[in-house]
Amino acid sequence: MAQPPYPPNIEPRGLPSPVSMTIEFTVTPDGRATQMVVIESNAASYRREFSEQAIQAMTTMRFERVAAACRGLIKIVFK
Repeated sequence: MAQPPYPPNIEPRGLPSPVSMTIEFTVTPDGRATQMVVIESNAASYRREFSEQAIQAMTTMRFERVAAACRGLIKIVFK
């Protein structure tokens, strides 16, 4: 997975370093990530902006093929 970019126009001052979030998602049988939901974040009032960047990065991820869809968790860190 490519490192998601820090959201534009957000100053890191006052935010935790690093900003991180945990995303729950489904892996489809062909290995794509879908149904992504941020379940934990330390981005405070900027949660939406960081979530958008993280979910966009997740759309590029590919997992090994599976027999049936399954759920997964991933932690994404913005540096």
